[in-house]
Amino acid sequence: MLKTRPKTDTHPNLKLAIRRPSPLWQQAFASAKEAQHLAHWLETHPLFRALQSEGVIRKVRWTRFLPYERYLAYMERHAIAFVHRHRLYERPEWQLLLTHPDAEEFLSDLAKRWELPERELRRVVRFLRTQPKLPQELLIADVSPEEVSAPLAIGEADFSEVVDLAIAFVRRYGISQQDFVDYLLSGRYSARQIAERFGCTVAEAQALIEALDRLELQEMLGEPTVALPSPVTPTKISDEQLLAEVWVDEMGQLRWRFIDAHLTQRYLVDRQRLEEWKRQHGENAELPQLLTALQALNERNGTIAMLLQTLCRLQRDFLRTGNPLDLRPLPQAEVARQIGCHRSVVCRLIKGQWLKTPYGRLALVELFPSRREVIARLHSAFPHWSDRQIADYLRERFGIRLSRRAVTYHRHHADSTDALLRSASHSKGR
Repeated sequence: MLKTRPKTDTHPNLKLAIRRPSPLWQQAFASAKEAQHLAHWLETHPLFRALQSEGVIRKVRWTRFLPYERYLAYMERHAIAFVHRHRLYERPEWQLLLTHPDAEEFLSDLAKRWELPERELRRVVRFLRTQPKLPQELLIADVSPEEVSAPLAIGEADFSEVVDLAIAFVRRYGISQQDFVDYLLSGRYSARQIAERFGCTVAEAQALIEALDRLELQEMLGEPTVALPSPVTPTKISDEQLLAEVWVDEMGQLRWRFIDAHLTQRYLVDRQRLEEWKRQHGENAELPQLLTALQALNERNGTIAMLLQTLCRLQRDFLRTGNPLDLRPLPQAEVARQIGCHRSVVCRLIKGQWLKTPYGRLALVELFPSRREVIARLHSAFPHWSDRQIADYLRERFGIRLSRRAVTYHRHHADSTDALLRSASHSKGR
């Protein structure tokens, strides 16, 4: 006897509805110009300026990333210079900071009391605590400023390692880009606090913090840095449309960096100061909208970074050689799945965007060839190959399994499309 599920009672006025993102999120991901309009509205808003002046919201920009060896060489001098510049060895709590296991828990209060930049103080303390071989007499000796002047940190604009860490952590623990910025990039929380907040191990949080310490941040203060986009559509590819630059270093490794500096910008929200501000000023009707816009812009910039990193990994061979035969078939849906968004988001983010490569400027759309395009390119380059040989090449070269019949189908459709295009161009010529 067929058993039916009992009918559940529902509220008569309850209706199913599709959950859609807010208009501000839609604007942030609609296009580069719409995102620029939103950022300009955000940074010129009086409430944003007030929150920024009170330290509730900070605007920072990634400037460079220090490789591990350069970071150690730089920090050995920079940490000593920081200690002597602010005469930290005269503070009664200084030795406690270097030895107490939970020292980072009260660094925030000490930074306020000593009027020091909190992120820099945390970075110096973390470095000194992990360097027991550093001569302790250098931290307490009366050394002249010239002797401890820190050298200029020579970093790189390639943030691929940071982006990889962010992708792995965000996907593993299901957090938002804003949480990553506020809790990890800000440098205000210890490894134990991060582990308790997101459910990761203390060792994993510590490794991530140490890597993010090598990221140089520039505090953006003063007037808004985002201008309104020009209403005139350029007829040629401008530098504003160049999203990033890709190159191969002396070790043969593929590197990339943003050309548009706004894409390295993030808005940090100090959650504790935000709660204090609410208690002092009360609830503000415009605050939720402001925070939503801020989070949407951070999410957009983070998604673009993950998109570029994924593209450089999947199309590494082509970007290193410039040979069109090295382009692998790549659906937009596959990239969207790997970075955790919808295919339509990828489509909007790559529209009208270009890469600067050693082989010229390249539209991002060209990094998403279909199987038909790749098969047609292979057939044109190797006309003597059979469909079986093309199928074997796709499997061995790109790990794509297609039957001989599927290759024949795509090749015939590509040939018919080319024939139609040639016929259309011939008719126009007459």
